[in-house]
Amino acid sequence: MLLVEDDRDDYLLTSELLEEIGEGTYVLQWADSYEDGVEALFSGAPDLCLLDYRLGEKTGLELLREVVARGCTTPIVLLTGQSERSLDVEAMKAGAVDYLVKGEFGPRQLERSIRYAIERNRSLKALRELNAELQHARNQATAASHAKSMFLASVSHEFRTPLNAILGYSELVHEQLVERDVHELAEDVRRIHAAGTHLLSLVSDILDLSKIEAGKLDLVTHAFDLGALVVEINEAIRPLVGRNENNYRCRCDGVGEMVSDATRLRQVLLNLLGNACKFTSRGTIELVVERRPGCARDFDPSAADAPLPSVECVEFTIRDTGIGMTAAQMERLFTGFSQVDADVTRRYGGTGLGLAISRRLCHMMGGEIFVDSEFGVGSTIRVRLPARLVAIVPA
Repeated sequence: MLLVEDDRDDYLLTSELLEEIGEGTYVLQWADSYEDGVEALFSGAPDLCLLDYRLGEKTGLELLREVVARGCTTPIVLLTGQSERSLDVEAMKAGAVDYLVKGEFGPRQLERSIRYAIERNRSLKALRELNAELQHARNQATAASHAKSMFLASVSHEFRTPLNAILGYSELVHEQLVERDVHELAEDVRRIHAAGTHLLSLVSDILDLSKIEAGKLDLVTHAFDLGALVVEINEAIRPLVGRNENNYRCRCDGVGEMVSDATRLRQVLLNLLGNACKFTSRGTIELVVERRPGCARDFDPSAADAPLPSVECVEFTIRDTGIGMTAAQMERLFTGFSQVDADVTRRYGGTGLGLAISRRLCHMMGGEIFVDSEFGVGSTIRVRLPARLVAIVPA
């Protein structure tokens, strides 16, 4: 232990108190000046420092602030006189772990203060080491995630060029085979084209997700007729609706103009409607688009249900009578490269990227996705977006 004390009598008194404790061995080093105390704290690395408040022309508080500012981690107990008790709080704020009033403590109180200070310092040291390890692990995970995203973006981009060539040539060959009435080969080429189209869709999903994770996906915001966009989506989704003999309904009246990224909004709705078609057989799928005054909870589930002045919300509700989900399955719903369970993956296929991408795109457009589902009954998904993106996310 280090005692920084300019009075020899107080040094001898402290030595006697330590001898009376009777438990453990205390090796006391004495520094009788401000300068020697600072030097001893950094060169001797003591387990504890007892610091007197009066140090000639300077004070223990000044020493305390100086060594703490320089990174000293030794626990320091300030020794004050009766008249300086008002300094106790100030000392604790400056970095002291405890304080003792001269003349008012004996061996038991001194031992308790020493033990508390050392144990506290050990705990803080362990906490600092743990935080350093966690920060290192976090940095490694962040770097690995960034490297993964960059790799996926690079590989996905390289895949697109040959895939587009395969699709183009297979379409050309298919047309020529049909013209020559070679229908058996034409059907084989059609399957090649369909498989290539599916693969290109998967590559596009991976590229989108990697761009989002790398922070390189930019929105292109402009004004567009929302009703016209919904008509386009209805036409695009009808082949998927008919594949499983489903009925499709759409209600979209008086929704007006929207300021957002039409391409990304179309992508989100086609993803969600495509899933509804895939997981529903001989059932009903419905899309309802409504415009209404917005509130904070529309765009942030954790926010209060408070109105947002001058902000309108566009809500897209997609209902289906498909297989539905359990509560456990819904917990994994928006995880990338994941479907609700292995049986669903085997039966319906897919990478599970569509919902993960859709949710992140909604967040980028200032909105949120809400899901309600009952196993064996169906699902309802609500996408809520600001009618004007600039109202929530400044340009």
